[in-house]
Amino acid sequence: KRRWMYQRNVPALALRSYASVLNTGKMSFAGFAGGKLVALSNSNGSPAWEATVATPKGTTELERITDVTSAPLVVGSAVCAVAYQGRIACFDASSGTQLWAREMSSTVGLAADGQHIYVSDTKGRVHALSVDSGASVWTSDKLITRSPGKPVVINDMIVVADGQGWVHVLHHDTGALVGRAKTDGSAVRADPILSATGFVLQTVNGGLYGMAVK
Repeated sequence: KRRWMYQRNVPALALRSYASVLNTGKMSFAGFAGGKLVALSNSNGSPAWEATVATPKGTTELERITDVTSAPLVVGSAVCAVAYQGRIACFDASSGTQLWAREMSSTVGLAADGQHIYVSDTKGRVHALSVDSGASVWTSDKLITRSPGKPVVINDMIVVADGQGWVHVLHHDTGALVGRAKTDGSAVRADPILSATGFVLQTVNGGLYGMAVK
């Protein structure tokens, strides 16, 4: 039995990737093509608020793609999202009021700890931003051209898998590369999953790996 449905129009040209929904119990947060983030009541599907993560720019349809293609992230009382060819932005989770925003392009999603938000951009750089203001804490260019995926926070380390089958470990305070490991050489597209002893990831060639950060 369907309880409710929410639907919106999408631009004529969009990325062939779709954002996951973030469910927090009473509310669901979803990103859409065109750079929109919507908060919905889980009881009846009614929109509590809608916010703009990024506004399309440029003259061609390709230049104007600003899709939110990864799951939003709740950080304290804020909900944050990032758009392709757009911005990363955080909003008050209750009201949708924008707290901060800055230029960013990403399709792979966000991670956070108590101090920083971590994001891999479409050029291959990994960023740590202040949770409170969005100010840059550090940027690592060690993975440029390697198509890094969504960062994963494990203790005081940041784990990032890439499109060449390597797993990289960065220090959360400085972004320094402190270790790396190779899988089967094929891309890691799915997000690594935390486990009791570390994390598990899968490559596109079917390799399943359990790893630990030591």
